[in-house]
Amino acid sequence: MPVIISLAVVIKEKVWGLSEIIRSFHDLALEYFYQGHYDAAEQLFLKALRIREQALGLEHPDVADILYNLAQLYRVLGRYTEAEAKFLRSLAIREKTLSPDHLLVVACLNNLALVYQNQGRYDEAEPHLLRVLRIQEHALGSYHPQVVTSLNKLAWVYQNQGRYSEGEPHILRALSICEHTLGSTHPHVATSFNNLAGLYQAQGRYVEAENYYLKALAIRQHASGLDHPGMAISLNGLAFLYQNLGRYEEAEPLMLRVLMICEDVLGSNHPHIATSLKNLATLCKAQGRNDEAETYLLRALTIRENTSPLIDSDVHYQPLCSVAVYRDEDC
Repeated sequence: MPVIISLAVVIKEKVWGLSEIIRSFHDLALEYFYQGHYDAAEQLFLKALRIREQALGLEHPDVADILYNLAQLYRVLGRYTEAEAKFLRSLAIREKTLSPDHLLVVACLNNLALVYQNQGRYDEAEPHLLRVLRIQEHALGSYHPQVVTSLNKLAWVYQNQGRYSEGEPHILRALSICEHTLGSTHPHVATSFNNLAGLYQAQGRYVEAENYYLKALAIRQHASGLDHPGMAISLNGLAFLYQNLGRYEEAEPLMLRVLMICEDVLGSNHPHIATSLKNLATLCKAQGRNDEAETYLLRALTIRENTSPLIDSDVHYQPLCSVAVYRDEDC
């Protein structure tokens, strides 16, 4: 708990050496970060950074570690200019003191790419992701799960640029690796099916998109059950497909299931719930059900006013999916 760690910092300042004091500041900053106490986390990260720079120099690997975590904080807060600067500095130190192909370098490259993606700077994200893929293939082999993750990230960048013909082979390769190494009914295969569905939906290939969403749902339901967060991702994609096709009666129950799953996982007042409510409001409005749309929107606004404004309200199913993709986990 933060109070306990704060007390530990005070004790260590009086009894232990400099390295333990710095570690305590860093540990407390991480604890505050994980609990959403961002202002307190930032101040402690900055304090630990100043002490480490003075004690160890500007290019020590331990300095790179604090810069990396501070950059993560700024990324979460949407302070992308500051996040980019800290990631770049951490990257430069790690490349110099470790090696250009070290896995800690890969972590910096991945997060820099995410910062660029969050700003729509896909041209800048792409070379970092390509470099990550090359390093991983060389260090881990072509069939490693992290290679699958990188292929999916690149496909997402290409999809957002409208470069569908370049994105599709990456997803198909990721799918082939998953089927070869894990079997055709593994949840990672469902993730690839879902990614293919999203790509085809963006191209207007609706029949193929629906087919792959349904395949993904069948695997997820069998592997993880009806209430797994991965179900929400596929359900949401299928719901938007039906909405775009004017199949509102089929879309609505899927969106309601997404809302139920998200509330079970995140609680009823989480910012991501507001996104689901906004999506339902849009669906109701498209059918002329303005009173219901207003009810959903008012609840969404109430949640956003009482919680963090950092979540992009136009991102429909990224909140659950991004956690999986950028932590190298299955949705």
